[in-house]
Amino acid sequence: MENLNTSQTAVTAEEAIKMTRKIRVMLLDDQELIRYGLRYMLEQEEDIEVVGDYASADEAFAQLHKVSPDIVLVDSHMPGMSGIKATYYLKKNGLRYGGDVIMLAESADCLADALANGADGFLLKDAKYSELVRTIRDVHTGKDTLDKRNLPEVAIDLVVPPPATSGLLLKFMCQLKKPLEENFGSLMHTVGSWDWGTVITIALQPARLPNFMAQLTSLPGIEIAEESRKAIDYPAQFGNLPGTCVRPSKRFRISIKEAVPAGR
Repeated sequence: MENLNTSQTAVTAEEAIKMTRKIRVMLLDDQELIRYGLRYMLEQEEDIEVVGDYASADEAFAQLHKVSPDIVLVDSHMPGMSGIKATYYLKKNGLRYGGDVIMLAESADCLADALANGADGFLLKDAKYSELVRTIRDVHTGKDTLDKRNLPEVAIDLVVPPPATSGLLLKFMCQLKKPLEENFGSLMHTVGSWDWGTVITIALQPARLPNFMAQLTSLPGIEIAEESRKAIDYPAQFGNLPGTCVRPSKRFRISIKEAVPAGR
């Protein structure tokens, strides 16, 4: 019983230290004015200490274990290694960083990628300063700052290039039904022609995107390759697409193979 009480006292002491110690924040942004501005404002907070600000992921990684931040505040778009990739390295690629990552972004287009790569928080750059401070404190104390059930939906394009027979397209649309239902996704619109191929746009919550893509990849006869949205424009022949408040943030080229009859 004495040993149990001693253990409980030690845990309580560790929690007390964490509550009284300042939150150590590292800033990672290629824009010097933004870094200095954030540093100046955050250092006015009694419970926050900025332990470093860096213009590139390489600089930050080199100092990571020397400054031991509790939270790394990462800009989503930087030259060289992007904020998305930096988050992946911090959270999933063996850097042994035990803290949290909050991503700052110009738009919600990269929200799904941020979550999929391990971000603990996400904030738009036009957010109020009070929101930033609250997010830092909430993430540090383990609160979920993103109610994944109420996140705005993201959209992706599934591009089926020609030639694709009507039978193959129909088969693929039928195969889409189960992954969409299981991930609470919705079909927004489908446009295409025999000459230009077919573009299928779907919407779903960011947290569901990795699971949805994993299910698509496992479908028989389906091969998927991610493509830049800038690499493929909607052909003028498709006309005006239906209006939507969700802009597709990713495109995936879908190759559909004919099933080979048994015995051939």
